[in-house]
Amino acid sequence: MKINFIIESVILLNAGVILIRLAGKKSVSRMTSLETVIILAIGTTMGHAIKEKNLWEVIATLFVFVLFLIIFQRLQLKFKFVERYLIGRATLVINEGKIIEDNLKKLRMTKEQLAMRLKEKGIAHVSDVNH
Repeated sequence: MKINFIIESVILLNAGVILIRLAGKKSVSRMTSLETVIILAIGTTMGHAIKEKNLWEVIATLFVFVLFLIIFQRLQLKFKFVERYLIGRATLVINEGKIIEDNLKKLRMTKEQLAMRLKEKGIAHVSDVNH
């Protein structure tokens, strides 16, 4: 009985964990779109490694993904246009205690969702927000 696939699976999982740690740890809600795509690509590519049995090529591909992410993260620290490309600009939804409904619609967010997020931050009423 071949147990080679078990060894390769353990190697692949360890490589995935190491690469995700290199990419940086954030909760999913705090990830940029690029970080989310890279994490999804890592998972998908790991699945292909199991199917295709090209372990070292897949690990090299995963390394390229994470290297690409790290390069873009460093570039966004140096250049504002890269940050705008990756993250976008903040959208003001409350100004002087009043909800800006047009901006809320742009974000596809309901007033209830906004209220829930404010409560998570310890803010009971929209009127408590100054900016």
